[in-house]
Amino acid sequence: MRRQPVMAIDETRAWLAEVLPDADRLRVEAIDGCRVICAAGPDGLERRLDGALSGPAMFWAIDLAGFVAVNVLLSPTPAMALANSSISFLDPAEPGVLRVAAEVGRSRTPRPGTRPG
Repeated sequence: MRRQPVMAIDETRAWLAEVLPDADRLRVEAIDGCRVICAAGPDGLERRLDGALSGPAMFWAIDLAGFVAVNVLLSPTPAMALANSSISFLDPAEPGVLRVAAEVGRSRTPRPGTRPG
């Protein structure tokens, strides 16, 4: 059984503005079940000397989009770990808006009386 989001898109945007000082750098565009679509840039994203987006800028957006996705699905919490991410550096990311789709593939909810582990 797939979980349904616990926050709507407007609630997510308001929550993100509370927990992230520069929340305007990442915009939540859509929430669809376990998937969250976010956009960043073009301003505020670091670029390499050749003008392509830098690896750290891409990972920042991916990490934060994953954080948003987990919180949208499970409930707002300050603790979350990104377990898997994939970035291809074979083709440089062109300057412009960076769109990130983050999907929660599996969540582990502890049973009553147990500790998360």
